Amino acid sequence: MATVDDLIVQIKQYFIRPQWFDGSGADVTATVLPLFVNQAVHILERNLVTPFQTFSYQLTLAPNVQQYLLIPSGTPAVSYRSTRGITIPFQSGLASGIGARVFLQPHVQAREKWQLQKQVTANLQNTGPPEDYSVFWAPTLTPAQPGYWFWPVPNKAYVLNIDQLQWMPDLVAAQGPPQANWFTQNLPDLVLWEALKIAAFFLEDQKKYDRAKAARDEAWKTAQASVADLAFDEEGAAAAMVEPG
Repeated sequence: MATVDDLIVQIKQYFIRPQWFDGSGADVTATVLPLFVNQAVHILERNLVTPFQTFSYQLTLAPNVQQYLLIPSGTPAVSYRSTRGITIPFQSGLASGIGARVFLQPHVQAREKWQLQKQVTANLQNTGPPEDYSVFWAPTLTPAQPGYWFWPVPNKAYVLNIDQLQWMPDLVAAQGPPQANWFTQNLPDLVLWEALKIAAFFLEDQKKYDRAKAARDEAWKTAQASVADLAFDEEGAAAAMVEPG
């Protein structure tokens, strides 16, 4: 296992370069080396889904409000990746006394289902407990942005359990205790060689780039094998094969 600081030391050793400078001669060691490590992690997490990327929270719907933020207030917007599932727990007080699953619908199909086809006598707005949700541009949010739409429009407050995938936050160097994440702890060699490949490209060092790429490709093969049996939901999908949705 490794921390971001461990990987930075190894980057310096690989290039025999304790200090890094930009084109104007300014020392950028403290900023550019953590950037290489974080770029490597973000490249890898686009291909491997880890338990550190799962995130759950509760959202309380308001009566007659259909559009909501994708993530809780205070969470960086860039951290949202996808929604794994939305449920209404039975404790939320549904009339039936049991919970329910809220199903993902493409926005156009949800609009067709609830605004064009479904006409309910004495309930022209089609309000009630949410049955479906879609993710689409939400003009009523401030500022306007992609958001959750719930169908039909909630007729009262409902508590939802939302399970998501999120992007990992950047690691920060020189912290106490030193920062790490699932990739640096479980696949440190893969993160290192990916970061070295990025750094070599930055330096226009073809020889070190080729070496780092060859080692990175080999580490990637072993990483795929090591996570093949991991699963993070009841569907049993292998971690390397999980599709956001």
